[in-house]
Amino acid sequence: SDLNIHTLNEKSGDFQADIDLTLSWKNPDMAFDSRTVGTTTLNFDSEEAEEQLSRIWTPQIKIANLQRIVSSTPTLSISNSGDVVFTRRISAMFQMKPNLKAFPFDTQHLEFYLDASKYSTGEIKFYQRQQEINRSGLRQGVELIGWDVTEVDYNNAVVRSPDGGFYPRFEIKIFLKRDTQMHLFSFAPLLMLMLAPTLVSLYSPNRLEARLKAWGASLLALIASSFALHQKYPALQADSILPEIINTVLVYQLLMIVLCFTVLEPSFEEKRKNTFVVPEMLRQLRFAVPVGFLGYLAFRLLLASTQNTVT
Repeated sequence: SDLNIHTLNEKSGDFQADIDLTLSWKNPDMAFDSRTVGTTTLNFDSEEAEEQLSRIWTPQIKIANLQRIVSSTPTLSISNSGDVVFTRRISAMFQMKPNLKAFPFDTQHLEFYLDASKYSTGEIKFYQRQQEINRSGLRQGVELIGWDVTEVDYNNAVVRSPDGGFYPRFEIKIFLKRDTQMHLFSFAPLLMLMLAPTLVSLYSPNRLEARLKAWGASLLALIASSFALHQKYPALQADSILPEIINTVLVYQLLMIVLCFTVLEPSFEEKRKNTFVVPEMLRQLRFAVPVGFLGYLAFRLLLASTQNTVT
């Protein structure tokens, strides 16, 4: 098979690709006398190929995850020894199941499932000769914006049919690694909206009113940023890294608001008998709170980057 990828839509769970699919099998009933026919090979194109296919035995291979055909061009070749070679050039939409838990450090795979569901594993088997393997793969120069193609894998599998039997499946998988850098900038607004209110609360002698105004504006900015990010990445799962970071930022904001009402409020120090306790707490908080917050985010991003495999 010769593959080319055009588009990938994670929201709708599909991708458009071209595939040149070549199937060959032996059919002794199709053998003929080349001297009588005048040729060693009979070739059929387009409608003639479809018509001839309807008259002979075929393995009836179907692409299981094919969603919609854009164009299809078949060719058929039958040799005098009964070797049948069927090639179909297809441009179509195919289904995919994206796993975005590790976004934007994820690796996705695009799959083509060739099913011989009309026959059991004892009747039909898929195999590739080495020369066919050498000709298979992605077309040279294939590029998909935002993705790097890492490898193409071929595998024979067995699928259980509704009647309890088993039929053969041939799997073609294209592994794509996301270009992380172009998405990391989406995280920047979430961190920037924390900077000003943190400085106002921990490092400036402002009153409670000024601090609350700063965190109120930060909360509104978080809501706006969250809405914008969900519009930009509608296919993200709830357990992916981006929603988790948004929730972490929210927890940080609420924690800082609580601190503004307690430790950071001047009247809080006046109520303590030991006047050294609150200043020491403030000194520790000025370091521990922002560093702990940034450390946790760095840890989660690092963890996500090491869990970028797909299932």
